[in-house]
Amino acid sequence: MRFPEGCKAFRLAFKKITKKTASTDHDGPVLSAHKKLVAEKLAEEEAERKVKGEAKKEKHLVGEKGHVKPANYLDSLEKHLIGVATRGVVKLFNAVNKAQHSQRGLNPSRSKDENGRWKASIQHFRL
Repeated sequence: MRFPEGCKAFRLAFKKITKKTASTDHDGPVLSAHKKLVAEKLAEEEAERKVKGEAKKEKHLVGEKGHVKPANYLDSLEKHLIGVATRGVVKLFNAVNKAQHSQRGLNPSRSKDENGRWKASIQHFRL
């Protein structure tokens, strides 16, 4: 199946495009007939980007106004204390998780299971 009109139209359009001479200015698309308009648009976008960037920097500086970072931000003692606290929290969460898993099979409506749960919970959390 052939489309002679479509092929002819494509051939004419392609010849017209290839006959155009291209300048050394590559600001826009290669086959654009309106390179000056494209260059102006790119310049406007760049100017807008600069204005937005300056506004963002000013907003950031206003947010940090009055904030002072300590000279010795984290000394060795603070790092050690943070590590100790982190290990303690991990141990606590692991103990709670272990206690919750051990209580899954017990029925809380039975008093015998309730007493066993209470005693087990006290034993789990003693150090």
